[in-house]
Amino acid sequence: MLKTYDWPLHIGGADVETGQWTYPVHADLAISDHRAARQAALDAHDGTLGEGVVARVALAGPQHLAEASAAAAAAFPTWRRVPLAERLAIGADIHRRLVAQQDELAAMMTADGYPARVAQWSIAGMTHILSPAYLSRNATDLHREERFGERRVITRRLPDGVVAFHPPRNAAATLSCLAIPMMLAGNTLIMRAPSAVPAGLMYLFREIVLPALEAAGAPAGVCNLVCSGAQETIEAWLEDPLINDIAFVGASDLGIHIGNECHKRGKKALLELAGNDGIVIWHDADLDRAAQAAAESFLASTQICMVPKYAIVHPDVADAFLQRLTTLADKLRPSLPSQPGAVLAPVAKANEFVEAVASLKAVGATILTGGDLVGLDNTPSPRGPFARPTVARVDGLAHAARLDAVTEETFFPLLPVVVPDVASDDGALLTEVAAFLNRNAYGLRNSLWTASETTIDRFLAEVTNGGLIKVNDSHAGTAPFATTHGGTGLSGGPHGQAYFPLLHATHLQSVSIGHKIDVHAALTDTHQHPPLGAAMEA
Repeated sequence: MLKTYDWPLHIGGADVETGQWTYPVHADLAISDHRAARQAALDAHDGTLGEGVVARVALAGPQHLAEASAAAAAAFPTWRRVPLAERLAIGADIHRRLVAQQDELAAMMTADGYPARVAQWSIAGMTHILSPAYLSRNATDLHREERFGERRVITRRLPDGVVAFHPPRNAAATLSCLAIPMMLAGNTLIMRAPSAVPAGLMYLFREIVLPALEAAGAPAGVCNLVCSGAQETIEAWLEDPLINDIAFVGASDLGIHIGNECHKRGKKALLELAGNDGIVIWHDADLDRAAQAAAESFLASTQICMVPKYAIVHPDVADAFLQRLTTLADKLRPSLPSQPGAVLAPVAKANEFVEAVASLKAVGATILTGGDLVGLDNTPSPRGPFARPTVARVDGLAHAARLDAVTEETFFPLLPVVVPDVASDDGALLTEVAAFLNRNAYGLRNSLWTASETTIDRFLAEVTNGGLIKVNDSHAGTAPFATTHGGTGLSGGPHGQAYFPLLHATHLQSVSIGHKIDVHAALTDTHQHPPLGAAMEA
């Protein structure tokens, strides 16, 4: 049985009880017995913390948001002067604690509603982002120094200041982890826990991050935790002159709006938005492994941004691939989040799922498996909380380009598999496929399955969309030293691109330090840059 935690806010190095509380109830109970879950929450508000309540979390008001930004701003000058090596050592301790406490963290994440298998995948990604090797490699880009004649030239990235971080409800604990390297870069942090699902995030920061900061003697106010409503928090942050960056993870339309509002106020917007990832399976692909990668679409019932949302499969292997994929999809069953191996989650947009399936049928797509809502026992039910993993065959790239289920992000377990028309020239077909990927309005990830180095090289030469390309690999998994987040288009906003969290909330600065420089000559000197080889040797 899970321990019931009591978590006040944390502002300026001190716990703050506000007199207002939220009582998250375990997702297992909410799914299996909605009435009992509701009663447990009501009883908790009356003072009885019964079975099913996983925590008591203090709620922040406007004054607490203001106090958190003041504490973060006050801590910033001291924190940014802490040597980078010492900050990275704190990161290593956070990583060690995360690995040691991952089972308890996973339990709190499943309490929030993460299926068990998804919680394991998420923690693997978190340990990747916080690994000392990953952070150390990125840290080399924070400071570079060279000597040219009588000048020392420094290229460095400096922390932006106070970063206010807004994670999404569907993956709050996972994506809040991106803020930790931002903090290690020298920024101070305000972290918002969603009031509906705060357990995993609060465990990560209260039981892992804050103890590591305290053990290292970090200044009070480096990391501040609030639990609050989304709209009022964003509005307060936008108007707060002490906040330098707002990091928002969520829907594209809202994120781009927040980005525009940040720009009006001279703030930096760090946007991690929706995704519509494509996976391409070529005629010489390892179809068994490719099908496994495509089936990652159904993690958390596709309510994750960085999983495949559509596939394009070469017509020569389409039938064989679809047989493998539908077999994998049919093996997935609804379950409670804490059940070992759980993959599916209740679908928040059930009506949109039903409409999307009907729309695909209406335009001639073939539903190969799934297509209906089901209960926890996998029995079809028009009001069931789950949706059966659904695979739809769509013939023709031109046809697919007109379908919202292919061109827009879907947040339910529906994977359209596009089969291009047969072409006599594979090179021309690959160019057509690459153009299709590049027209995607979103741009988190794309992946390719092929045995041909020539095909890989051409794919990489032609596909410009996305922050990450994976080849013959898990689509959703991490890869050593590769980026994990960020993208182009509607996935990252006007300035979107892949990023390393340690560098994301920093800005570039150049420094030139001269010794006995002839100022008069330097003003008009056109030959100051030595050959590249000489610069590298210096």
